[in-house]
Amino acid sequence: METANRRKKVSSPGYGIVAHPDGTITRIDVPKVSASSSSFTEGAASKDVTIHPPTGLWARIFLPAPQSPPSKLPVLLYFHGGGFVMMSVAYRFYHSFFLRLCKSAKVIVIAVEYRLAPEHRLPAAHEDALVSLQWLRSQASIQQQGKSGVTLDSMSSIQSSPEPWLGEYADFSRCYLMGDSAGGTMVHFLSLRIAEGLDIIPLRVCGQIIVQPFFGGEERTATELRLVNDEHVPLSGTDWLWRTCLPAGADRDHPLANPFGPSSPDIKPLARSLLPILFIVASGDPMLERQVKVFETLREGGSQIRLVSYQGSHGSQLQSRPISESLFKDVASFIQSPLAFLSKL
Repeated sequence: METANRRKKVSSPGYGIVAHPDGTITRIDVPKVSASSSSFTEGAASKDVTIHPPTGLWARIFLPAPQSPPSKLPVLLYFHGGGFVMMSVAYRFYHSFFLRLCKSAKVIVIAVEYRLAPEHRLPAAHEDALVSLQWLRSQASIQQQGKSGVTLDSMSSIQSSPEPWLGEYADFSRCYLMGDSAGGTMVHFLSLRIAEGLDIIPLRVCGQIIVQPFFGGEERTATELRLVNDEHVPLSGTDWLWRTCLPAGADRDHPLANPFGPSSPDIKPLARSLLPILFIVASGDPMLERQVKVFETLREGGSQIRLVSYQGSHGSQLQSRPISESLFKDVASFIQSPLAFLSKL
């Protein structure tokens, strides 16, 4: 009887996830692919690197095939989507997306495998984003100083050894932050830390690319109500994601969910100090109204920012090749010259 009762309480919030009564979840078994560091047969190679052993934080690096004559490449630190609860940089569709991105934009992509909820509720993912940036900073220091290893002053527990691909090919004076959905939210908050004076020298971060950031709030928006049963991110599903990823007992007005919640700090005073921003949205995204409000607030505060809108749904760049190709072109143009790209009408 007890087993039968437990089965009745098991629920599915969508996304192929099974939620159990004890708060744990079972995620859908999505095919993963291994990194391939020995071959550039697809025009790029990949390898997995450990960033922070105590937490298991790691990343997959994607390197375009070397050109002749060889030259240093910009670096793109990427945070994947998934509502802070699911997805992996090793999923086949993400792996393919990163391969194409690094080839199209001619950048080294470092895709971070950060900790997920409910095993690790927020702010764990944001802590991992910060550690990832500090690790990249340590790699820049290694390249600059020619040391065999660097211990960061601000985070003495992070000991970095040289990463050969980065040492040989990375231009640490041209680094960028990028993320989609929850990853876009991570970029937003990480950039605020930089604007507040986070020490990342000798690393130079030149801009940020925020794609359909995952924001929430207790009060419903018009787009959420109009797209309440959206095929990809229905309101019931995003509500469950926030309940699962936020600190226990927090609601959707928590500062990590709602930049305009009652206890959220005002982001406008920092807007002028933020890195240049390419802010990408989709016309059919239920979170569109929240995203545009963030964009408008930053623009009014003096940010160097441009809004680009694609036709499609939340995450459409991962599903539609034409949309992803448009995104790659915009990313490449932004990386080539952020201010010139932002000045275009």
